[in-house]
Amino acid sequence: MPKVLHLYKDVFPPIYGGIEVVLGKLAAHQVRRGWEVAVAVSGPVDPEWGRESGVELLPVGEWGRILSNPLAPGFLKVLRETRYDVLHLHLPCPTAVIAALYAAKRGTPWFVSHQSDIVRQRLTGALYSPFESKFFSRVTEIFVSSPNLLESSRALSHFKGKCKVVPLGISPEEPSEADRGEAARIRAEHDGKPIILFVGRFRWYKGLHVLIEAMNQVDGVLLVVGSGTERQERLVRAQAAAIRHPQRIRFLGTVRDLTPLLAATDVFCLPSTHRAEAFGYVLLEAFRAGVPAVTTELGTGTSFVNQDGVTGFVVPPKDPDKLAGAICRMLADPSFRARFGANARRRVVNEFGIEKMVDSILESYEMALG
Repeated sequence: MPKVLHLYKDVFPPIYGGIEVVLGKLAAHQVRRGWEVAVAVSGPVDPEWGRESGVELLPVGEWGRILSNPLAPGFLKVLRETRYDVLHLHLPCPTAVIAALYAAKRGTPWFVSHQSDIVRQRLTGALYSPFESKFFSRVTEIFVSSPNLLESSRALSHFKGKCKVVPLGISPEEPSEADRGEAARIRAEHDGKPIILFVGRFRWYKGLHVLIEAMNQVDGVLLVVGSGTERQERLVRAQAAAIRHPQRIRFLGTVRDLTPLLAATDVFCLPSTHRAEAFGYVLLEAFRAGVPAVTTELGTGTSFVNQDGVTGFVVPPKDPDKLAGAICRMLADPSFRARFGANARRRVVNEFGIEKMVDSILESYEMALG
């Protein structure tokens, strides 16, 4: 039985994020397809999930993080001591790349899921670039989540011949009757007002501050799911308290099951401001529930997922007026919103199935192994 070793800094569960969720789903589905699967991460793990899914969890530990990158020499030990037939890294994660260059088996196929370029850290990015290029020159194949990202990525500009577009995937289940019952309770709890939903960590590129400002012009309730550092939480909550209509914004913290919330939602909003938002996996979760979206044009996969005028609206980033206008336009016409929601549901089922993603990745593994 062949074995694949995945490397990244975190995995869901327990850490929620787009890359983390996709890594967890991919690993679990690969086990179901008959592969042995190990996931090495520097962050916390959920041993119960590992037992239930059959995924071998290898927590390597870390000394801390600098610019979101873990200081984790334990990756070196895992790469030297673990048996594996295929190595699969999930990027960006410079620590894992450098560890692979120094300790990964040379006769083993290397694969990469490249989810985003390094965007903000220009100096450290320039220092890291030679290692990244050397790494890409050695990998067998690079999986990219959208043609938009492939075309706009600086990091991949010299390696397009090694790239394969593999859209991220999600299972097709619709909200259950229990979910819809809970959704009715949520709507009643918010007095039947239109619900706008934001889901994400309070990272610098998520644009939550733009959405909060936009809510001055939106007669509805913004439910914010997610969290951040103590400083991020303080700044976001202070901004929300200072707008003209602070009662329109409610913070829910971390929510493990989004399905009832999505079933109660009128418009999903991903107001990201920078290219670090390379896909927006949570858009797939919203579309699966038939919820249309308002997103921003970043030249990445967000506009590949959310088609302007078909599944929602795409507006310029960092513009609260345009963001508010698109949300209000969506809320003003229920039939318009329903049509976009149906298109969104159809798109995610037809184009972003989890089995399709797993098939494409395993096909590449098997071709490399012969």
